[in-house]
Formats: sequence, C-alpha cells, structure tokens
Amino acid sequence: MFVDGNIQVWLEADKMKGSVITPYIQSSVQQTLQYRLRATKEGSHGRSEISQSGTITTEARQPMALGTIGMSVAPEDACRIELALAEGGVLIATYLLSCPR
Repeated sequence: MFVDGNIQVWLEADKMKGSVITPYIQSSVQQTLQYRLRATKEGSHGRSEISQSGTITTEARQPMALGTIGMSVAPEDACRIELALAEGGVLIATYLLSCPR
C-alpha cells in the first residue's frame, strides 16, 4: 500500500477468479479524480500491456476499486502497474506498484 497525502493506493489479487488484479484507492476526503492505469508484464513469452482510464468520485475513507485487470503472471515474469491520478486535469500523483503474486 502506498500512502501519499490523503490518498492510499493498493492492489489485491483474487486467485479464485484466475489471475485477476484489482487496484484500489481510498481518500480521506471526497474528491473527483481522473485515473490512468497501465499494467505491463514481460517474460519469456514476450511483453503484454493493458491500459484503463476513467473518472472516479471517492467517498471519504471508503475503499473504491478502479476496475479489474486480468493478467496471468508467472513467477519469473516482471510485472508492474502504473497508476496516474489527476484532479481537474492536473497530474497529482503517479504510483508504480509490483503485481501481486
């Protein structure tokens, strides 16, 4: 989990649903944010990239999922997720997270 000012960001993996990764955000205040997610995996079978973007209005101190990412990650793969957050079109934070295994 990353904590940056009033924003917390983390990833959870659901092994029961196959390789599904859910990014979460939680803010100490209600705010409307634009987000851009990019998941990148590199391994012996090549490179894969998935992107998502959207707008979310957070509720104070309530975790909110930013969609889900389906990605099969082998133990030897390099995998990371980049999350960029903007408010009013102005970039306020960028997070680089390792994919959960």
